[in-house]
Amino acid sequence: MSTNRRPMFNVFRKVKFDDSIEKIEWRTYYPYTRSFRNNDVIEIVINQSTLFDATYDSQLLMSGKITKTGDGDVSFVNNAAAFMFSSVKYVLGGGSKEMELVQDTGIVSTVRSYLCYTPEDSNHLAISGWNFPNSSKLNPDVTFSFLIPLKHFFNIFNDYRTVKCGMQTFTFTRANNDANCFPSKKRRPPVILREKRPLLDYNVLKERTLFVIDCSRRDENERPSTVDVRLEIEAAQGFPENTKAYCIIIHDCIMEYLRLDNIVNNLKA
Repeated sequence: MSTNRRPMFNVFRKVKFDDSIEKIEWRTYYPYTRSFRNNDVIEIVINQSTLFDATYDSQLLMSGKITKTGDGDVSFVNNAAAFMFSSVKYVLGGGSKEMELVQDTGIVSTVRSYLCYTPEDSNHLAISGWNFPNSSKLNPDVTFSFLIPLKHFFNIFNDYRTVKCGMQTFTFTRANNDANCFPSKKRRPPVILREKRPLLDYNVLKERTLFVIDCSRRDENERPSTVDVRLEIEAAQGFPENTKAYCIIIHDCIMEYLRLDNIVNNLKA
């Protein structure tokens, strides 16, 4: 008769050292262009063939100064840094294989943060411009500085936490205007319902609503090859003018990265 016993901790064994990683350091990469005006395309390229980059823990530093055209106080909305971009893109390898493309960066990152972040996450991301339920603060001289984890924009770095070598390209497209970065009486953030500890207030659900439909538990045989979504909304009263509705679809995508050849193959989309 045999029994399964957990291995005992041997306090007399020799100490083992992991020397596989010789050195870890932070490196700074600058964009090719020095123009950060509206509609500008900002590209940052990482091309290292001898170093392994932990891109999933990388951060984006943004700093600048607000130019006031009138009297009064100036303040940012929550997640203002994300609303400065209309889209962000991450390309891995020497070709043009897009690993992730995020349109409407401010809306997408805000909704995903409401779903995934806890109150502790919000406190830790205050330096990134995510200060919910408060707004981002400006310095007395109307300057700002944000240090944003790339995983706040790119969800791939929350799932694929592996060091990489070779060419990586980040493309940030500035928004055509920065109106969404500043408070407006007509702009209201959405509110969601979720289990564990909710990040937002339940009492304002009727005015600021976000619906979440989770289809991840469906049978694989019932999943179609293409994504076909149709949403119908009925209301007792007509919607106000200039009302916008956003639909964000998050789906799985399996890829294969061949490091030696610097090639990315799409296995399942």
